[in-house]
Amino acid sequence: LSTRILRIDSGFFYGDFILPDTLAEGEYFLRAYTNLTRNYGDQNLFMKPLPVIGLNDKADPGQTRLEKTTENGLSITADKSKYKTREKVTLTIRSTDNEGRPWASNISLTVTDMRQVVPIGEIITIQNGYPIDRTQSFPDISFKYQTEFGIGFMGRFLNDKGKPERTMLNILQLNPPNAMYTESNDEGIFRQTGLNFNDSATFLVKSQKTKDWVYGKTELLGREKPMIFLPHDYRPLDVIKTGMPQRSISEYEVPSGTRLLEEVTIKGPKIEQEVRPYRTYGDADATISEKNIKLGFPNLLYSLTGIPGLYVSPGAQEIRFVRAKYQSNFFGTGAGPLVVVNDVPMFGNSGQILSMIDPSTVESIQITKRLKPTYGAQGANGVIAVYTRQGITNTDLQLTPNFQRLLVRGYSTPRKFRAPEYSVPMNDTSKPDYRATIYWNPEIVTASAGTASVSFYTADLPGRYRIVAEGVTQNGLPLRIVYYIEVGSD
Repeated sequence: LSTRILRIDSGFFYGDFILPDTLAEGEYFLRAYTNLTRNYGDQNLFMKPLPVIGLNDKADPGQTRLEKTTENGLSITADKSKYKTREKVTLTIRSTDNEGRPWASNISLTVTDMRQVVPIGEIITIQNGYPIDRTQSFPDISFKYQTEFGIGFMGRFLNDKGKPERTMLNILQLNPPNAMYTESNDEGIFRQTGLNFNDSATFLVKSQKTKDWVYGKTELLGREKPMIFLPHDYRPLDVIKTGMPQRSISEYEVPSGTRLLEEVTIKGPKIEQEVRPYRTYGDADATISEKNIKLGFPNLLYSLTGIPGLYVSPGAQEIRFVRAKYQSNFFGTGAGPLVVVNDVPMFGNSGQILSMIDPSTVESIQITKRLKPTYGAQGANGVIAVYTRQGITNTDLQLTPNFQRLLVRGYSTPRKFRAPEYSVPMNDTSKPDYRATIYWNPEIVTASAGTASVSFYTADLPGRYRIVAEGVTQNGLPLRIVYYIEVGSD
């Protein structure tokens, strides 16, 4: 029903969903996966039940389950035994190994008001849902699904007769500006990976077979969705129909008078960026800098002529490394060198790929003749790495109507958790504070000292707060603890 694409940084990510008011009450499920994990079977993807109840309903308090605050390497201590409403709470989180020594870890912490959020007990926690079952075998793994690095998309090219066709494609990204090149296969399918942008981006695509008119049609293909396997061990939620709203929305969550603003354009001087050194393949055998690229010639192959050990025929769109006098790749039938654009491998004829690159968009070229095991058999005939300029503008790209537009979804931007800060005198304290979720922080790091501290303010309703902390240690062991604090009316 709703999907997010989230950026993974050092093995961690977080995000959020806004449930629409049109969503029917019932049993829903949250599923999370990467492309690589699909190789272990869609039935093994992470899935957790999320019951959704009506505005006038509440969970039966008879389902309340107070979990024990047993420590498994993770502990929480509060600076006081009891708090007043709108009072500051400071928690200290400690993670240790089996011998009590400090242990670096990444923790996510949630604080909820038990009067509004009934603690029904969770079937799936990080302790039973995260660890890999090393006794389970996966005999049918074929690794059909490859690891994704950044945002990618797949499309299909159809010729003027509506038939799939193999062709070289120019792909221009508008924001941030970038130039890419790829080749569709016999079924017209092409893929582009290694992109990095939020929300969405527009890509302009055209076949190399045309310069001044639109040829064929390019269509964006949706991501293949895994099959849905509902878990059998979830427990339906017992709900009480009250006939009156059970949730008081605080203005700290949705401020009154909120309105959508018109678009604002901000202009300023260009920030010159430092040229980044590329060393993906180690030191290159030869490097062509921007000033030595032949801009007066129709394609990039002309800039590669004259390199020792490299045979280039711009007219025939051929390029080969010549490694020995009597054992030359030029006279063989093997593939040419692997072409990489901005560290993304290009698949297809290397001569054709290089011939379709506009020299004016190129910042540098690195040539590596030797075998590169980084890309396995693909790098057996050497690597030609092309890096485009970071400052390409729409004017530089000379966009014409023969490009077709594709709108591609990027990373979702997580919302920032909103909570009042009562220590700031300028804040309006006259607003009622009925928060159900008091605090949420998915990015707590205990580091090598094994400790971290967080602070937040209590709301207006007295009662008990439930604090749940889950995380993993630096070597991947799961951690979890449940802790409670009391909030009084005075």
